Amino acid sequence: MKIISVVFKSTLGFIKKPDINDYYPTFNALHKPGLLGILGAITGMKGFYWGFEKTPGSFPEYYLRYCELLIGIKPAGDNPSGIFNKTMLTYSNTVGYANKDESNYGTNLLVTEQILIAPQYKIYILINSENEDHIRLYNMLKNHEAVYIPYLGKNEFQLWWEDFTEYSEFEEFKPDAPYKIDNLFIKPDDNNLSGMAVGSSLLFDNEESRFLFERLPIDYDKNLKVYNRKDFVMTNLKFQPEFNPGSLYRLEKDIIIQLY
Repeated sequence: MKIISVVFKSTLGFIKKPDINDYYPTFNALHKPGLLGILGAITGMKGFYWGFEKTPGSFPEYYLRYCELLIGIKPAGDNPSGIFNKTMLTYSNTVGYANKDESNYGTNLLVTEQILIAPQYKIYILINSENEDHIRLYNMLKNHEAVYIPYLGKNEFQLWWEDFTEYSEFEEFKPDAPYKIDNLFIKPDDNNLSGMAVGSSLLFDNEESRFLFERLPIDYDKNLKVYNRKDFVMTNLKFQPEFNPGSLYRLEKDIIIQLY
C-alpha cells in the first residue's frame, strides 16, 4: 500500500450541479464521482455511454472498477480560502436535438453556465500495489500519460497534472493532541465544528480563521442513479483530539488527511 498525490489544474472548469435548469451552476470543489471519471479517462476505461449501451441503467466501467478507491481532495493554489473565482458564460446551443421544442422552433437554445476560473486540486490516492487497476493508475500518473484527454467538466476544459509525490511513510491516525486536517473532510452529523476547534471562542474575532463548507457528491444511489451527497469542510483551524471524523491518515511531515 502507498499513498500518492498530484495536483490537477485547468484554465477553466465546470463541475455541473444538477439542481436547477434556469442556468447551470458549478460546484466549487471537485468531488469523488467526478474525480473517478477523470482517473477513468486517464487509464482508458469506458464511461457512461458504455454503461447504458451494455446494460441500460448500469454504471460506467470506471466507476465499477474505481468506486472502492480511497481518495482525498483539497482545493489548491494561491487562494487560501479554497474558493475559486467564477464567471457566467452564455452561448447558443445550435445542435438539432437541443431545439426540438416547438416553442423554440426556428431559434437556438441559449445556455448559461457558471464557470470556474483557474481551478486546481490536490488529489491524494491510496494505491494497493496488488491491484492491477491501481498499478496502472499509479504508473500513468507518475509518467504523465493518459489514454483519453482528461477534462474538468467539459471537453474544452482540458486539465493536466504536476507535482507527483509518493509518500513512503504513512499510518492511520488517532488524535491524541490538537491537530489540523489538510484536505476536505466529511462533517460528522453530530458534531459542532466550531465547538471542537482549538480556541473556538475566538473564531469570529480572528480574521485568519477560515471555514469552507460545501455539500458534495460522495457516490451514486444504486437504484435511482443520482448523487448521494455529504457535507464537506476544509479549515485552517486545529481540532481538539476528541474530534475524529474517521478514516484519518498521517503522512510524512505530519500531514493529516482524510481518505473516503
